Amino acid sequence: MTTQALTDPFRWQCVYVAEHSVEAHIICGLLSQAGIQTQLTGAALYGAMGEIPFTELQIRILVYAIKLPRAQQILLNYHQQLQTHWHCPSCQEENGPAFDYCWSCETQKE
Repeated sequence: MTTQALTDPFRWQCVYVAEHSVEAHIICGLLSQAGIQTQLTGAALYGAMGEIPFTELQIRILVYAIKLPRAQQILLNYHQQLQTHWHCPSCQEENGPAFDYCWSCETQKE
């Protein structure tokens, strides 16, 4: 491999390995909203589940090397939001990060 190939800002690099195609498409959507072009590898292999080794079924999300730091920051923010539970100010019930309203009393998230 040449030195130019190692420093090429427009070579594709894996930024994330998704657990399944839904997660891969959510992440591609987030990156696309930020103006980062993506490429998926391995998504077409899911139809062969059970016929080929599980390790071959990984869906990789690729971005240009020049966009890698920004993409990693977006993924970090995404994972932090997934882990952010909130407590309802009315009934103190714990709600998952996907809920905008309390599942118990329907109070809106502040």
